[in-house]
Order: sequence, then C-alpha cells, then structure tokens
Amino acid sequence: MTKEKFSNIYDTFSKEIFNFLFLRTSSSDIANDLTSETFFKFWKSNCDKPEDYLKNPRAFLYRLARNCLIDFYRKDSKQITVSIEASTEDSENENIVEIQIESNENIVREYAESEKREMVLNCIKKLNPIYADVLIYYYVQGLDSKEIAIIIGRTETNTRVIIHRALESLKKTIK
Repeated sequence: MTKEKFSNIYDTFSKEIFNFLFLRTSSSDIANDLTSETFFKFWKSNCDKPEDYLKNPRAFLYRLARNCLIDFYRKDSKQITVSIEASTEDSENENIVEIQIESNENIVREYAESEKREMVLNCIKKLNPIYADVLIYYYVQGLDSKEIAIIIGRTETNTRVIIHRALESLKKTIK
C-alpha cells in the first residue's frame, strides 16, 4: 500500500472511526488515542501488501477499532486513575492535597447535545456489548449489515437478527 492510498483511507474514515470510539468511551482524548492506534495497526498490517489486497478497508478499520477498544477496556479495568490537586483553601495558605479517584465510567460526558441523546446513549451502554456495537455501526455510523457482519465475524443473516434483537433490547431498556 502506498502512502498516498493510506492517506486517502485515513482522510475518508478517520472521523467515522473516531465517532465510533467516542460513543463507546465518552472521552475525546481516549477516542483520539484509540483512533491513532487503529490507523497505526492498519498501516503496519497493510504497508507491505499490494493496493488491491484489501477489498473493504472500512470493515477492516472497524474491526481494528473494536479490537483496540476491547484491549483498552481490558487494560483499563485493572487500573485506577488517581489525580492529586493542591488547593489553598486554608487561612494559613497551607497546601491541602485532595485525591480524587476516577474510573473510566465516571469521566464527565463531553458529547451530550441533548437530554434525549444522553438517555439513549446511556441505555446503549447498558446493553450487551455486541448489541451496543451493532446499533452504533448501523444507526450512527450508517454501515450496512454486510459490512457489520464482516466486522463482528458473523453471517449477514445473523447480523440482521442481532440488529433486530439489539433494537428490541434498547426499546425495553428505555421503557
């Protein structure tokens, strides 16, 4: 794959991949890191291949992004972020150290545009991870069932069933 071809693929799909990762992490910094990691792995696995080797780069990118996300959550579930802030609230100007422990789920949402959208996204996060992924792929990213099937490693028919079940599960969660 040439650098020009990679650049073209990056320009075409980077926002889509970022949006998918952002919806799953609720953090633009983490989504940026995972997007970079996804495209790095994409380049690394395709730089020595001929241009016509990869038939569907979009599906391959989504699969890489999904795998990066899974790796991130596996690694992140073992870690606790501790931030230490010094404040000078005391009258003698002594530094009082406050320790705040934050987990990934408690990061303030930067993306909420409306209360309804927030509620739907929260409900999606409560779903089975495969259901959440296919709903985001299908309704947010606009992928068709054939591309989603490639990403999740299922048949197209099974993917349509999963989309239907995911939507029914989302409806029950919202009610």
